Amino acid sequence: MISLPLDGLGQRIQELVEQVISTREPALIASAEEPAAVVMPAREYALQQQRLALLERIAREKSDLSAGRFHSQDDAERLIDEWISGAA
Repeated sequence: MISLPLDGLGQRIQELVEQVISTREPALIASAEEPAAVVMPAREYALQQQRLALLERIAREKSDLSAGRFHSQDDAERLIDEWISGAA
């Protein structure tokens, strides 16, 4: 991921980032009417990445279940607890 200091950006971009932070609403940046980038609060991005990882894990586990590979209830609860404590 690219990381830039806020004070190194132009004034309009700084204002946009400050607005995104204060409102917690993402901002879409378009180029020639096409979406080009999204600016969003870093915390929201981190939460989104955690949710995505969880959904990917669920999809893998569903595939394993369909293939006859599965865990006991106790093992599943332990794995979930490990994942949650690692994500915190």
